[in-house]
Amino acid sequence: MGVSNFLSNGRRRQYPRLGSVFGAALCAILLHNPSHAQEHFGASFGVWHTLCDADLNCAAYTYAGTPENPKSGHVFNLDRRAVTAAWTMSLWLDGIQPNVAYGVMASVIRYGHDSEPIQTIETADLAVKQDQTEPGQPEAYTLFMTGPNAEIVMERLRPGDILDFEFGGCKDEFLSATFLLDGVTAALAWIDQQQKQPGGSVTLTPLALDGTSRDAVSCVD
Repeated sequence: MGVSNFLSNGRRRQYPRLGSVFGAALCAILLHNPSHAQEHFGASFGVWHTLCDADLNCAAYTYAGTPENPKSGHVFNLDRRAVTAAWTMSLWLDGIQPNVAYGVMASVIRYGHDSEPIQTIETADLAVKQDQTEPGQPEAYTLFMTGPNAEIVMERLRPGDILDFEFGGCKDEFLSATFLLDGVTAALAWIDQQQKQPGGSVTLTPLALDGTSRDAVSCVD
């Protein structure tokens, strides 16, 4: 899953293939120029991890994982550039191609509370990008999410416990991706502090990202 290892605060950590423009560019830098690793710094909070570059463009991310390999599987990513208050929300999908013609259903579960309504992120608020992978590795896709319903999900993350996505695949399968939220509040607050931004922003960037496709309906054969 990870494409590069780097040193942070004296400890070796793993950085995933993040789905955003910033994340993808940062992975490429670390992969091809390991000496640049010292220019980046991050921290871990529960199952969430953070990373910032020298310009204070930062990302918070977590893995779907398994008990045997917690840093594996799909990756949920929130990143924000230093010059904006809006986040980019994306889901890096390991080995599956999403078909989001009917949107993506997202829910945040909070232990001991009544279930919140499931949010359907409509096709118009989704974009899919096929990511470059190493030869012999499964295909990978990044699903970008924005719009009012995605911002409701963003608002519920901090007090939540579990984040769940459900959507269709291009092989007519039913797919899901589930993430624990232990540490998300501290991770986002850490980024707020690094960037000197007011805390609690739930604003998401529109789908105007270089290298993404607005065609979130068609599956590529």
